[in-house]
Amino acid sequence: MPMQNIIPEYDRPHALIETNYPGQFPEQMPIYLVLDWGKGEISVESKNYDICGTTFYEWHGHMSTYKLPFIVDATRLHDFVDEHILPIANRLHDAYESEWDGGNNVARFTGLEEGEALDLGMDLDQICTCKAPTYDGGGLWNVGDWLHDYAHETINADTSDNQLETMAEECKKEAESEYIVLVGDVLDYLTEVRDEMRSEAEED
Repeated sequence: MPMQNIIPEYDRPHALIETNYPGQFPEQMPIYLVLDWGKGEISVESKNYDICGTTFYEWHGHMSTYKLPFIVDATRLHDFVDEHILPIANRLHDAYESEWDGGNNVARFTGLEEGEALDLGMDLDQICTCKAPTYDGGGLWNVGDWLHDYAHETINADTSDNQLETMAEECKKEAESEYIVLVGDVLDYLTEVRDEMRSEAEED
């Protein structure tokens, strides 16, 4: 039975962006294409292996993961898998079986020539790295980095709370239109900039 592509039809290119765990680098959670040989399914997930580790299921070969670009276009990922991944994945899946080795159930790709499964896996890795669809710009941004110039050019000591709230909503809409996911609260940052300007004005 062919593998099933269960990746949903996303409506935003940057839908897969997630913030990494505190103190982890990079700030964006890595994105992986997941080929579950045991279930016969292809999916996508964001995961930090340093924190979450590798499951026994994956360790024993029943699942393979391939890293995708940070700016992979989620809206085109389903079709990309259909076109570029499934033909190779089905060859591996047809050869897959679970075998007891005396201690664990391990994956075997018995219908392939020696070394062929490894070669096909390397092909999948190369395809995910070089051919996965991406979008221009966007990505994960710290709110202070993205808004620094705008905030210091637009806000002054007399800017009201209502004005800041309006500005914050406009900034969030602009970020969404540019496929940007912001780390931090927009209104909190704008308020902090305004309050610093007020403090400086009082000192003068």
